Amino acid sequence: MQNLKQGNIIVLSRKERLLHILLFASFVYLWWGVYSARHVNELFGWLQLCLYASVYFVFLSFNIHVLIPRYLFRGKYITYFLLSLLVNIVSYCLEQLVYSNGIGDFADRFTKETQLYLKDFGINILVNAMIGAVGLAFVLLHSLFKTQKQISEYENLILKAELESLKNQISPHFLFNTLNNLYVLCKKDSGKAAESILALADITRYQLYEIQKETVQLEQEVRYINDLLNLEKLRKDDLIITMAINIGDNNCMIQPMMFTPLVENAIKHGSQQLTQCTIVVTLNVNKTELHFSICNSIPASGKYNEKGLGLHNLSRRLQISYPHKHSLNHTVKNDMYCADLRLELV
Repeated sequence: MQNLKQGNIIVLSRKERLLHILLFASFVYLWWGVYSARHVNELFGWLQLCLYASVYFVFLSFNIHVLIPRYLFRGKYITYFLLSLLVNIVSYCLEQLVYSNGIGDFADRFTKETQLYLKDFGINILVNAMIGAVGLAFVLLHSLFKTQKQISEYENLILKAELESLKNQISPHFLFNTLNNLYVLCKKDSGKAAESILALADITRYQLYEIQKETVQLEQEVRYINDLLNLEKLRKDDLIITMAINIGDNNCMIQPMMFTPLVENAIKHGSQQLTQCTIVVTLNVNKTELHFSICNSIPASGKYNEKGLGLHNLSRRLQISYPHKHSLNHTVKNDMYCADLRLELV
């Protein structure tokens, strides 16, 4: 990530660079070997060709791994153009010296056939660009795949950290509400208060240990929300709770405490707001889908706040853990507020 911020598009380790250089060298030698095979018969001719291809390879590699990353990719276009032109001139001169009898011979022929050499130099630049483009393409593709992998790993770490943060926000919210309930019970009924404290201990134990896991068995979550509702029932005798659970043999694995915000919402905006309240929980599971629904009585005005922290966190958790595989809807009908959650299991 730091390399991208600094404008370095090529992000390869030394070993990866060495591998690319070896592969590019093989490509250059193969190219010139195939291209010149019909014109070279003697061993000395092959040695000259190898030396000629080596000059090509060295200067093209210098361009790919030094000039392009340092100047072209950083917007220093004029500097890159001038240095690249200089490298091409030096490379061309060295290539011609391979087939000359020394510097004097090359200089003499260049003086006599300047126009021909200039034309050949232009063709040489085009060949350099074509061969160099192949080498650069391999390097850029490798860098692209590596960068995409790093970005993906980085995003996963961020999402995982955010998910842990969202999960951990559930406990303080629930604990705050429950302690308020215990305070009321201690004044009204010490026996129920003691029973509630024991129930709270079991719930807190589940939160401490199970919330650290990525997934838990659905049966564990069902027992947990049942404990939550029973704890509220201890505080409020006239609370009517109906649960219809149908999971059969589909004891699937889900994110821990996925239903908790919806259950807490039903308690907070139903049981704790009305003298008489009904909470209806429905859970149906098959091999492909989980359907959880919870409805609670609300005041006759029908007003309901759907922007609480718990619901916001739940929505974000669903986006992270079940992307494009969930739906969460809220409806109000006949003085009942219903939250409907569906999760695709495959």
